[in-house]
Amino acid sequence: MNTLITNAYSSRNLGDGLLVEESKNILTEAGLNVTSLLALDSESFEQLGLQLIGGKATRKQLLLQLALGILPFQDDTFDRAFAVGGGYLRFPNYQVACKTYLSHATQFEILTQKGIPFALLPASIGPLNCFKNEVLKKLAKAKFIAVRDDKSFLELQNLSNVYRVSVLSILHKIETISNLNRSGEIGLIIRNLSFPNWLNDTKKIVQIPRSFIMIQSDTGSRNDDARFIATHFPDLKSISTTEALLIKRPSLVISTRLHGAIMSINAGIPAIHLGYERKSFGVYKDLGLSEFCLPAKNLDFGLLENIVTRFQTDYKYSEYFFECVAKTNDSRLRHRSNLISLIACVK
Repeated sequence: MNTLITNAYSSRNLGDGLLVEESKNILTEAGLNVTSLLALDSESFEQLGLQLIGGKATRKQLLLQLALGILPFQDDTFDRAFAVGGGYLRFPNYQVACKTYLSHATQFEILTQKGIPFALLPASIGPLNCFKNEVLKKLAKAKFIAVRDDKSFLELQNLSNVYRVSVLSILHKIETISNLNRSGEIGLIIRNLSFPNWLNDTKKIVQIPRSFIMIQSDTGSRNDDARFIATHFPDLKSISTTEALLIKRPSLVISTRLHGAIMSINAGIPAIHLGYERKSFGVYKDLGLSEFCLPAKNLDFGLLENIVTRFQTDYKYSEYFFECVAKTNDSRLRHRSNLISLIACVK
């Protein structure tokens, strides 16, 4: 039974690349044969060895095909499809809603028209301020919709196919770390946000002693962390998030990117997350780490400094951080088991 992973973006964003790999792994664990991938930046996923739907089409070319309701694949290429876990379908205003609708909602419509059963791996959906009826009508055709936060669950509560499941990145056992790095260095993952005071806040963040920049994404416009840093902090050197976690291994990470924070935690490094969307607070709640997720909007820098100081002066605070995570292991593993059961029923 051949399977398509759909609604992917680009592996040039390390978080998105990780989500595709995690989606492929859990689908394989559920007994499915993942053969194909539909991504807006297909070429960035060539290393996965999957059939890339759309081939070498540019993003504009692919979006045009989606808008016309066509995609270049034979109807027998695969017999089921799953939207990549960790995605975020947002419709807050017409500008964002049009992009989301054309890029992602159209994919569900094409699958429905071709009679291919599909489901959504854990994602965030909403707010549905625009195109609400159209989006709900498309989502109602899914075999199941897994959402990773309570707000999304409530927003879709009138649909009968919605389940609350933790995001794929944390659906595994995370042990209490006993050999934490004591270097005192702090990795910073900072993305461009539209909040009025965000640039001033980032100027304070980059001045935190013994800190350095970690880059998670270098693609897109507002999604390009490297460009944001180079534009506003040209004197600061940076290192990729992957390289930093493997080689430099800071004692603490402060991340405005959710998956940068999760990647750090999975690497055994505590992470303070500066959240800006519902996905942030939902995932950190599932990890038992709500106290370490601070709102990026109107950032309370004094509180951030206090938490950083606590990590720097009290070594047991890092152990406490991972003890909080360990307490949620059983719950998250149940989510994994439930999700695998749902996946196996998509036919």
